[in-house]
Amino acid sequence: MSLQKQNNIFRLIGIMYISIGLKNILQILFATIFTITEPKAIINLRKILSLEQLCLSLKVVFIYDFILLAFTLYLIAYFLLYLFAQLLGNKFLLHIIYMISMYVVMLFVNRIDLNIFFLIIVFILGSANWWMFKKWLKFEK
Repeated sequence: MSLQKQNNIFRLIGIMYISIGLKNILQILFATIFTITEPKAIINLRKILSLEQLCLSLKVVFIYDFILLAFTLYLIAYFLLYLFAQLLGNKFLLHIIYMISMYVVMLFVNRIDLNIFFLIIVFILGSANWWMFKKWLKFEK
């Protein structure tokens, strides 16, 4: 394995964790500003009554997103996105379609309703992924 590919793998994992963090920040921001309460996984800062509740909620998010899902779903998903970007080129539309397909899978797995705020988050994450791939990953031609 070439040094460039090894660097890309480490950078891809970094991009994955940045995207997970951005997703959680956007979910908390939208849930708090627009008082979204569904699905239950969303943290609405207006509904949290104590610092203890906030810490517990953030611990659950950290364990769930940054550890459990990161090593199962997200890692596989980002490697697939990396392969698609390597084969088809790092196209903006590829990242948006990819994030929308992940959102559709989430709709069926978590059995949540269609939500315009999640679509906005998906668009922002797709844009951020495209930019990070463009900036940090080097593809062999």
